Amino acid sequence: MWRVVYSSVRLVLIDFPSADPLFNRGVGGFDDLGYHELTDAGDGLLRHEILFSSGAVLAFQFKEVEISSTPARTQLPQSDV
Repeated sequence: MWRVVYSSVRLVLIDFPSADPLFNRGVGGFDDLGYHELTDAGDGLLRHEILFSSGAVLAFQFKEVEISSTPARTQLPQSDV
């Protein structure tokens, strides 16, 4: 699991293009992660843009970021009960 904490945030964008409102889409949500990119936003800021297979986009403009991760849980073997 990844944890990303942005600080000195100037912009947060959540764009979910759809003919149906987001909350009527069932359990699909944003769908699978397509890709993400980090670019220069000017004025000493960076822009992190995350694109999903549904067409949804999350974008953040910020000055600093802290990224950490924890290993995925390993599945314990099933007992022969």
